[in-house]
Amino acid sequence: MPHTPSMPNSGEIQRNLRAGRFFHGCKNSEDLASITMSGFRGEFYDDEGRWLRDGNLGKGVYLTCDWRTAVWFGPILLEATLTKGTRILDASPAADPHVLRSLKREFGHELLVTGDIRKVVPTNKHLTLEELVELTRYFYHRVWDRDWSVERGWKFSAQDRRDARALNKTVSFLKRYGFHGYGHPQDDNGIIIFAPDRIQLSKVVRALDWPDYHRLGDLEILKGLSLEAFLQSARESRDAPSRSASETPQKRR
Repeated sequence: MPHTPSMPNSGEIQRNLRAGRFFHGCKNSEDLASITMSGFRGEFYDDEGRWLRDGNLGKGVYLTCDWRTAVWFGPILLEATLTKGTRILDASPAADPHVLRSLKREFGHELLVTGDIRKVVPTNKHLTLEELVELTRYFYHRVWDRDWSVERGWKFSAQDRRDARALNKTVSFLKRYGFHGYGHPQDDNGIIIFAPDRIQLSKVVRALDWPDYHRLGDLEILKGLSLEAFLQSARESRDAPSRSASETPQKRR
């Protein structure tokens, strides 16, 4: 359920994006051990070897510039960086209307509503990188920018599904231009990295036990916290049992 964080957090998220600071929510200690030993991986199978479903943006590793979203997805908060030269597309800006109008003049309105842009663009024509970037942003917002608080927001129409197919196609073209990932740094989808070997684990920021995760993992609570406040709250919760035990009077024998 993609959401856009409240405005007070948006500046922080954009700073993290510019600095190349990313977060990932790890679900359990086994996954953490695997990441620590072998790095991130984008393919997951069940115990019988069957492929588990892709995420909203396809197959890959999902990162976010908002640590709150990462905690929401898993109790072990990891911080990561990308290797130098990694190219990711920020899909959050609205598509440039000038580029869209130019595309409509050249290829017709059908380009913006078809599920397969290859059927509209002649084989002797090629979209420029700028055009692909704006089409990706256009279709991303068409698919994911919706009101998820109402029931109809969860229902994908036939046109929504066509838009999703068009988005997948523009992303496949972006890969040919050397992009390693794309996404929205301020919604739940985050940023998908197609090439997991470009992700480097920086550190384990905090591993919450399940009682703490149940208390602190609610997204509405997290929105009101800075990372420092979150870490302090987790430390206080962790230290509380030991203080309580030491302060409990000992029974006389």
